[in-house]
Amino acid sequence: MDLIQWLQDSIPEARTRITFGFLKGLGTKTMIGMANAGWKVDEYLPYGNDHGSYDRRREIYLASLASARTRPPE
Repeated sequence: MDLIQWLQDSIPEARTRITFGFLKGLGTKTMIGMANAGWKVDEYLPYGNDHGSYDRRREIYLASLASARTRPPE
């Protein structure tokens, strides 16, 4: 979250060149706020019946945040 905020504050002209990707269900409030401010955002959705790899990436992401004692974007 600190990096996202730093980029928005430091390089506002990048909003037309950088796209932020969010995992479905994580960072929805942040994603919508960024989109409303003109930033490009994508939301990644699990596709098909086998969404195990998506679930695993999400678990790894959340575990890495927990080990860094930080929370995912809201």
